[in-house]
Amino acid sequence: MFNASVLKRVSALFVISFLAAASAHATGWQQNGNNTYYSDGNVGIGTTNPTATLDLQSSTNSSWAAQIQNMGTTGAHGLYVNIGASSTGIPFRVDKNGSPLLQVINNGNVGIGTTNPGATLTTFGDTWLDSVGSTDRTLYFRNQATVGTIQSDKDLRFKTYGSGGWFIPMYIQASGNVGIGTTNPTATLDLQSSTNSSWAAQIQNMGTTGAHGLYVNIGASSTGIPFRVDKNGSPLLQVINNGNVGIGTTNPTQALCVNGKIVAKDVQVTQAGWSDFVFAPNYRLMPLNVLEKKIEQSGHLPGIPNSKQVQKDGVSVGEMQGKLLQKVEELTLYVIQQQKEIDTLKKEIKNNKK
Repeated sequence: MFNASVLKRVSALFVISFLAAASAHATGWQQNGNNTYYSDGNVGIGTTNPTATLDLQSSTNSSWAAQIQNMGTTGAHGLYVNIGASSTGIPFRVDKNGSPLLQVINNGNVGIGTTNPGATLTTFGDTWLDSVGSTDRTLYFRNQATVGTIQSDKDLRFKTYGSGGWFIPMYIQASGNVGIGTTNPTATLDLQSSTNSSWAAQIQNMGTTGAHGLYVNIGASSTGIPFRVDKNGSPLLQVINNGNVGIGTTNPTQALCVNGKIVAKDVQVTQAGWSDFVFAPNYRLMPLNVLEKKIEQSGHLPGIPNSKQVQKDGVSVGEMQGKLLQKVEELTLYVIQQQKEIDTLKKEIKNNKK
């Protein structure tokens, strides 16, 4: 058995050896006031071979590898990442099995699905702006440049890449004008196309009950043009603000004005009043000798416009049909009257022969 003096020497030797070993492992830890830090090599959490200053690894399912929580209120921040001003490294990156998910490069550009973002935000893949729930989500675009104290708005471009390179299918000016197929929209919506054998725009509503097409409306006090169709600047069809429609003219003076020929299978004209009054018992025909003198003096039938009036003012189809029918009915009465006179003369001739 060991005596007391031997036990004391062995115990002292063990404590010295333990402290020496602990001191050897703890040489990297430093104390600065209340702060403790490690300054000797990489630190591994969950790994014995750390390859970074702090290397945290985990293989636990259904759990976070690391959590950073600050449950404070006023000025409570989360994670802060900073690199040197002259650094060419990567401030922040998130990978999945070595493939990039999100990366912030040192010029501030953020790439999602790419490690080489060429703009402030570059996404490689579909991008969704989702609005689920009771609160609407809004996507805001603001592109402005400040020079001194003057702030000037800039335009917004939507670019796509095809076989011919980059092109701009939609362009939004700072004024609010939107161009589709043009980078210089001159109206709130300016749509231009140069594609052959194709519509520039289509509006389709394939519904059934109450399915409408295109609705155009202007203000009640507007003096503008509600609707117009041109061909190379020449008018094809125009609706002016009083409701008149012009085809081939921009100044329709009636509900429908056509500068050109009209082809139709049938035309129905409704008009108040007609020429049946000619057959009324009290209607008096103009004597033929009086009618003859009027024709000799004017060169046209009474009640019918002359050629100069027609060239200047045109004719009303419904009104002219009524006047022509009146003349036909008057002519019928003249024929009946003459037939009666002929029959009377035949009787007189017959009686004279007896």
